[in-house]
Amino acid sequence: MADLAARGVLAPVIHGVYPLREAAQVHRLVAERRQFGKLILVPEEE
Repeated sequence: MADLAARGVLAPVIHGVYPLREAAQVHRLVAERRQFGKLILVPEEE
């Protein structure tokens, strides 16, 4: 499967990108099944 992704045949569906400080909100989206695709948490720069 990694080969297919590397060739661009498979592409993940990204629902949203959120700062790490919103992890609780993102967790609620998952718990309530309100997301479609991947949710990405990004650490904030200091």
